[in-house]
Amino acid sequence: RDSSRIAAADPMVDAPRVDGLSSDAPWIYAVGERRGRMVRYDFDSGLTLVVEPTTASPLVSATLWVAGGQWVEPTELSGLAMMTGRLIGSGSRSLDLAQWDRVTADKAISLSSVVHMPWMRTQEWRNVHARDGTSIEMTGLKREWKTLIDLMGEAVRRPTFPAVEVEKTRRQLLSEIDALGQNNLEAIKDQFYAAAYANHPYGRPTLGTAGSLQQINRDTIVTFHGAHWGPDRMTLAVTGPVEPAQVAKAVAAAFAGPVRR
Repeated sequence: RDSSRIAAADPMVDAPRVDGLSSDAPWIYAVGERRGRMVRYDFDSGLTLVVEPTTASPLVSATLWVAGGQWVEPTELSGLAMMTGRLIGSGSRSLDLAQWDRVTADKAISLSSVVHMPWMRTQEWRNVHARDGTSIEMTGLKREWKTLIDLMGEAVRRPTFPAVEVEKTRRQLLSEIDALGQNNLEAIKDQFYAAAYANHPYGRPTLGTAGSLQQINRDTIVTFHGAHWGPDRMTLAVTGPVEPAQVAKAVAAAFAGPVRR
């Protein structure tokens, strides 16, 4: 998503409240391993949380890995995993797109989706698709660590995939496919993967094709997310000036609750 939307947010409009994003019925979890400062928590839902406290930076970073990616795409729908990942943060049960932009600006949490192409810049919220899954990263100041966890849970567990944003993302991907011809290295990579991994998920274009993208709609994405973005596929790593026990408690509440779209 275009981070310029953040700067354009009306400063006279109050940021939406993020209180209440967490569930009143949090997930159950237990300490799985301690190694130095690092603590791993195993959740009954299947989610794995790794927390490593550090004072080396005033920032808190949360990175979520969702296993799947091209491995679980239907053969005829290449680009579906990419579209799904790109749409995370474009609207959720409690926050529409404008509210997402407003609250991240108010809390100094940058939000941006990034194409996997190496020549494009990255920012503090990264939504990076890989052939084996999707990685989502959020970074914020220490005082906003709880908000950051709440927003991560809201984004990945309760996205709404607005139809208008689906169409915007489709057009963006089609434009990027056209631009591949202007970058010889990326075009060669696509040809290499197609030859080296024929009849294999890795051999399909990560961005999809013009034909496959036209077959993908909101319902397709909702179904894909419901089938392949479950907590049993998620590993969350949090680092920064935080207390592991507090982070685990926040994650248990922020990621729980009904998945509504």
